Amino acid sequence: MPSYMTHILFGIVLCLIFVFLNENIIRMNVNLLVLILLVIIYSTLADVDISSSKARKAVNVLGILMIIVGTFLNQKFAVLSVAFVLLAVQFLKHRKFMHSILAMLIFSLPMLFIDYSYFVIAIISYFSHLLSDGTLKL
Repeated sequence: MPSYMTHILFGIVLCLIFVFLNENIIRMNVNLLVLILLVIIYSTLADVDISSSKARKAVNVLGILMIIVGTFLNQKFAVLSVAFVLLAVQFLKHRKFMHSILAMLIFSLPMLFIDYSYFVIAIISYFSHLLSDGTLKL
């Protein structure tokens, strides 16, 4: 099983190849720092189903911070949503749903509402994880 760093490096390589081969993405001015951040997030996200993974730890920390901030801002729906996600993550089985094309699409979709190029980078990064793990489930 590849390490988180292998997933990140493989994701960066695939995304950079895609960016340099696709002039439409280049014209969209993808910020290199944003590209790297998206690759780090999406190339490791599939391993949120491992309790000891860096992805799980990051999701837990960010989730708790979001709950704290949401509570202070009186955002009950947001707090409940984040709490639900944190609870649901605890029950994920390794290399099941999170290692599927459907999960890749669902988790990458929010990027489409921000910028099409971010969506493409998210898809490629998540796909790179599935490819390097050798797990492509529909």
